[in-house]
Amino acid sequence: MSPTSASGTNTGIGGRASGFISTGATATPQAVVDLLKKLDQQRQDRNAKRTRRKADGEANVSEDEEDEITPVLVVPAGGNTGSTSTAAGNAGPSSAGNGASGGTQAPAAAAGHGKRALIATDAEAAKNSLDNSDGAIPKAIRVLAQSGISPPLTLFSPDALQRIRSGLGTKSVKVTTELKDSVHLLDISLFPDESTLDLATWFPYYNTFLKFIDDAYDVGIFDGFAKHFEFMIGEPDFNDWFTAFRDFDIRLRSHVLLPESHSPRNEDRSTRLCVPSSSLAPRPMCRTGYTAQQ
Repeated sequence: MSPTSASGTNTGIGGRASGFISTGATATPQAVVDLLKKLDQQRQDRNAKRTRRKADGEANVSEDEEDEITPVLVVPAGGNTGSTSTAAGNAGPSSAGNGASGGTQAPAAAAGHGKRALIATDAEAAKNSLDNSDGAIPKAIRVLAQSGISPPLTLFSPDALQRIRSGLGTKSVKVTTELKDSVHLLDISLFPDESTLDLATWFPYYNTFLKFIDDAYDVGIFDGFAKHFEFMIGEPDFNDWFTAFRDFDIRLRSHVLLPESHSPRNEDRSTRLCVPSSSLAPRPMCRTGYTAQQ
């Protein structure tokens, strides 16, 4: 598949217009390069899973995904070093103050820090930085699934993922078990109810949900959900009966992710956590008796 149209306009992956992949000799921004390489690595990992399944004699394994990123990726000068500065660009006022030394960089500003204690160093601050290009599913969503809460699709919108990653506009509910351990769960009442989603928003959110399943569950579970998704959207009357498909899928996801028997305490737990009972998957045997701390 050609990455460009006849007019030279970039058509992106799968023929979609893309503002991320550059054309001509213009370099792709480093943050986008890193993100695209991460996506390509995920593709390679999925292909590796398919290879192992074929080697084990499994039938009906889908074909490997083609590399649609590398052929159209233009790496910035200097490669994937994370730095676009040049030697000339690094020369600042401190260089001029050093007379004829020119290229020697005098750490004048850094030397001044020795006169006072720093609250944090650059290296320490970097650990707490927010990467807006991070494509990983936040850990808080994984913890929900591990605790018997089926993550609603509204958590997989771009806005919701950004809020969860940054911690802005979110809160958690502390929950304990009969084993006296505790866990902080994301309060999903602060996000829209997934039963209100229309087709235009449901479709992209579900694609991101499948990425979460691919990352957090075994390959068989991912394949099952992928086939279920393809079956739904492939039905001739899917658009007309979207509401019924959507509501059925909500119940199905809550049952499949943690297939254990229902607990009579689920209804109480849904009230305390401010989530609809349909979002509660049957809990695993080792996690029974959740109650919210007062």
